[in-house]
Amino acid sequence: MIVLGIDPDLHHTALAWVVVEHLGSPTPRVKVEEIRIVHVPEPKQGGPKGQEAAVEMLRELRYLWSSYDRDPMHPSMRFVKVVAEGQQVYKRKLSAKKGRADGRAEGGAGKVDPAHLLRLALVSGAAMAGALDRIPAAEAVVPLPAEWKGTVPKDVYHADVCTALGWSWDVGGSRREPRIVPRGAGVVPLLNQRGRPAPSSAWIHALDAIGLALWGVSSVWRSVLVDRPGRGSVPRPPDPDGLLSAGRT
Repeated sequence: MIVLGIDPDLHHTALAWVVVEHLGSPTPRVKVEEIRIVHVPEPKQGGPKGQEAAVEMLRELRYLWSSYDRDPMHPSMRFVKVVAEGQQVYKRKLSAKKGRADGRAEGGAGKVDPAHLLRLALVSGAAMAGALDRIPAAEAVVPLPAEWKGTVPKDVYHADVCTALGWSWDVGGSRREPRIVPRGAGVVPLLNQRGRPAPSSAWIHALDAIGLALWGVSSVWRSVLVDRPGRGSVPRPPDPDGLLSAGRT
């Protein structure tokens, strides 16, 4: 079976098609068939922001789906389930100052501007609609962030995704915001877009999309990616042959 995961963003929406083999067996296997990062230039590059960025992302998503019409064997024609991240506005006191372009309100980390979440919901809905227009019979799931990745740090969750796939990785970014960067001859080309190498920072969005797809597969994978005990720090890179060993210890 093929599951499509969608991580919405105003400037870097990620789509990941994940193939699942031997589902229901003690050792299910998964592989990533394709990753696409739909880009809209960021404000610092002269691109749009806010609602204008959301509308431009909708145009780019429409172009993406239409580009697959020429390839009926592409995985976009064969997925049976699509999982797109949902958004939720939490009751938190926001600063009276205007929210920043990245969606975080002034006054402290973790306080997200509700207007930004509404724009993300627009992108998520458009991406989901495009998928269902292509495969109307596909099952559609829209989990909230707390449901599909819990409250663990992003780098820990991304390391778990790599573990499930048997990928090795490096830790990049900064001490304050570490970033998991997969490596390997068969892995890095997945992120290349239209023959051009993508920046390693694009893995932030790609790994979220893959994680959403894996979450949608079954409760087995959810127990690996969300409920694994002792998730306090990034684990060591796994043995490439042991897909689930790190997650079941």
